[in-house]
Formats: sequence, C-alpha cells, structure tokens
Amino acid sequence: MGMQGDTYAAHQDLGKTQTIHLISKLFFLFLLLRLTGSSGSCLRRFSAMPFLFCGIDNTCHYASRNDYSYWLSTNEPMSASMSPFESRDLPNHLSRCVVCESPTPVFAIHSQSQRVPTCPEGYDLLWTGYSFVFTSADGGRGDQQSLQSPGSCLEKYHDRPYFHCKDHSQCNYYPNMMTFYLATLDDTVGFEKPKLRTLKAGTQRQYVSRCAVCHANLFKQTASGPSAFFAQVKKL
Repeated sequence: MGMQGDTYAAHQDLGKTQTIHLISKLFFLFLLLRLTGSSGSCLRRFSAMPFLFCGIDNTCHYASRNDYSYWLSTNEPMSASMSPFESRDLPNHLSRCVVCESPTPVFAIHSQSQRVPTCPEGYDLLWTGYSFVFTSADGGRGDQQSLQSPGSCLEKYHDRPYFHCKDHSQCNYYPNMMTFYLATLDDTVGFEKPKLRTLKAGTQRQYVSRCAVCHANLFKQTASGPSAFFAQVKKL
C-alpha cells in the first residue's frame, strides 16, 4: 500500500482520480507516492521492490537495503504457518484495481454507526463499505486516508487489508502491522469516557463505521428543482 525507504514512508491516496480497487481481478494496486490528479495507486506490474534509490555520486541501487513496499490485499486466508508467501501464491493475495474517470467529483460520507449513510439529494450512490482511516507498520510509519476520499470507504471489511514485502521478495502479513477504522458511536454517550472493549474474531464489524461513496448526477432532478450540479451553477 505504499513504500518505506531510508526509514521514510510515502503513500498514495486510494481515492485520488477515482481509482477503484477491487478485491478481485484487474490491475495491480500499489500506493507509491501521493500525486494529486494521478492514477499512481494502480500499477500495471507488480514487484516486491518497485523502486530504486540514487545518491549524489551518480550511482543508483536496487533491492540493496531493508526497504519495504505495502500492498492492498484480498480476503485470501494467510497460511497456518504464517510463513512468507510463495511466489505462486502472491496473485491470490494481491488486490486488483482499475482507473476510471468521473464527470463530477466523487466523495465518501461516513455514518459513524452501523447504518449505511444515504447520498445527498441529487447524488448517486457508487458503492458502500467500511470506514478505513489508516494503517501503521515498522518504525511507527504508515498510511492514512482522507475521510472525504473514496479510498477511505473499503467495500469489504478486512482485519488485515494490506501486506508488506521486504526487499528480497519476502511478502507476508507481519505482526507489527495494525489497521485503524472509524468506530461506531452512540449518540447518547458521545461525551462520556469511552469504555474499554476487546473485540474477538467475528464481532469486529458491528463496531466499524459504515460509509458510502457518492457522485453528483448532472441531470438528475431533485424534489426541489434542478439537479445538484445546476443548482450550484445557478448560485454563481
């Protein structure tokens, strides 16, 4: 889902330019650098080490340090032995993606409850999911998603939505990797001290906020008149 080199981390927003990441079968996903207006989170080719580094001595090096790459994963079960993935098994763990263009801005909304939020009037629903905030890994480094970005709304819940690869192609779900989701909140206890909970396997989803990804329908009439787009144009 990103990369870490020389102890510094960089990432790519999953939702920039409407790059849609499927837990299935299209192009390879990688969060390389956060380039606004870029489809850089969707790489055509996979490599456990997709970058090299160059020094001021006019020399470049590839796969020669303890650097990492991070990748969005599928729901493929991890091995019972927790050993690094075999090369033949990697495609089963690697999420796929496709790059799309939308005529209007795409954004996510979050309910902070188990209720799937409704898109505003004049806007169409693209997908629903779970409110993903950020991940962390080695050295306190990690990757965050803007909550307005479609990348913060994962269609499927994963307790381990990404894996990481070391420079010698050792890819796995490592124990120091953590995932953070937006939590469900009760309206009546919002200002009280949070109660400590440990959520066992199978119960986590009921405490993860739901979300929806929406975009404006340019020509969809609303109950109050013109479409959301033309209503905004009229105000100008």
